[in-house]
Amino acid sequence: MPESSERDSVRPGRPAALSPRVTKRIGTIAISVILVVVALAATFIFSAPALDRADEQWVTCEAYSAHAVVAGRAAEWAVEIPSSCGTIWLSNGVDSGNARAIARDFSPHSRYRFQFGWLSRVYLQLRVSSPNAQAWRPAP
Repeated sequence: MPESSERDSVRPGRPAALSPRVTKRIGTIAISVILVVVALAATFIFSAPALDRADEQWVTCEAYSAHAVVAGRAAEWAVEIPSSCGTIWLSNGVDSGNARAIARDFSPHSRYRFQFGWLSRVYLQLRVSSPNAQAWRPAP
């Protein structure tokens, strides 16, 4: 009878067990990938405010309406503007005393120019989140 090799001893339909060395290596690679992804996400999250102040440009949108709202976990006042560019948020200089007055300044179905930073313009293009305008003015 011929000698049976290790390969012959594996039952059909069942994968061969990985050696402890290979298993450890796969675990190390998986943990490394997870750490890199977490580091990149943290870098993006903490740099988002700086990215939104970079390369500010004016964009023209038609505002459908405007509403004063309390937004975020810190209960900050903002103005929510549904528009042809998606929902836009105004929060710079908005507080409980002026939020309603700012919202009333918007005429329904009128064109306005909004100043967006780089990250907010990316949000506008991808429609993944509502951008925050730094400033606004009526469009000419």
